[in-house]
Amino acid sequence: AGQASFALSGGDAALRQRAIDEALSHAAPAERCFDFGDSAGAAAAAKLTGNFMIAGAIEALAEGLDLAEGHGLDRQQVLRMLTSTIFDCAIYRGYGDRIARRDHSEGGFSMANGLKDARLIRDAAAATRTAMPLGAHLAASFEIAAMDPNISHLDWSALALHVAGLAGAPPTPAPPGTRWDGHPSSSATS
Repeated sequence: AGQASFALSGGDAALRQRAIDEALSHAAPAERCFDFGDSAGAAAAAKLTGNFMIAGAIEALAEGLDLAEGHGLDRQQVLRMLTSTIFDCAIYRGYGDRIARRDHSEGGFSMANGLKDARLIRDAAAATRTAMPLGAHLAASFEIAAMDPNISHLDWSALALHVAGLAGAPPTPAPPGTRWDGHPSSSATS
């Protein structure tokens, strides 16, 4: 709470400034507004850019924590190290915690919204002839994950369960309070 950012664009500069002043008069201290100019679609492009980077972070967290676990490391301990040093930011702390604990419960940004944004990002990249190989990969991953009835209703961080499934990990979230110890590359038995 109190960390929202608002992107505005389109209309005239005076109208945008009035909107910014009004929004900030009711905002928490950490909230900010960004004016992206006269182009009506500029604010939407800024939002998609942020959501693309969050989706990429979710993918990186999923793969990285699976790699650590495959080498016998505790996912949460590795995350604590990373988020207290080089990845000390809200996205890595928040989504990293969900991914490390395999807790993708409903209530956040939904898998359906992740798929919608992945498609919008892919389309926006095509419209501007912007090379986005990670964006194409994320769109394909969200397409598959959103069709999986075991995870389609969860937070979009459940993309991590799709990633784990690529290596033979369980396709469904572990029940609360349990930990899956059967990483496909480990020789440990349950």
